[in-house]
Amino acid sequence: MRPFDGKDRALILDHSGAAIDLGHPCDDQEMALDEGKPKNKTKPKKKERPLKKCPQCKFLSAENPCPKCGYTRQRQNGTGYEDGELVEFTSKSNRAVDRQAFFESLVQIAKDKNYKDGWVKWKYKEYFGQWPKGRGWIGREPIQEVKDYMLHSKIKYIKSLEAKNGTAG
Repeated sequence: MRPFDGKDRALILDHSGAAIDLGHPCDDQEMALDEGKPKNKTKPKKKERPLKKCPQCKFLSAENPCPKCGYTRQRQNGTGYEDGELVEFTSKSNRAVDRQAFFESLVQIAKDKNYKDGWVKWKYKEYFGQWPKGRGWIGREPIQEVKDYMLHSKIKYIKSLEAKNGTAG
């Protein structure tokens, strides 16, 4: 920080927590430029403990107990325990559908309708959000998820045409 004539104090408002991540602005910061040359490998320095806010007096310090009020922070592991039944959590991007079976079903539909290989890849990406990787190009009887998805795609396409033409179905 630059001093200003006539000022002997500063009020620092840190709304983003930068002082915790980067250190207090008044602390001496190590700043150096390199010349783009490879550096000699040295032993890693011991990491300094990050600044943490005291829950009692809000003082920022890396020490425990707090040097201002003496509060001792307890180490927390962040794990909670509850009785219950474990179930698999799946998100839209990671559905419980067998990706290989889905891909093979698309391959069979493409063969039956004389679609190009790119159609299979795009349909796979539409459904899973990522390109197929290392999938075998062997067809199989389409699984129910693919049949449902193809029906969904047709309905979506027809509705987009109706909206474009201004007709209602």
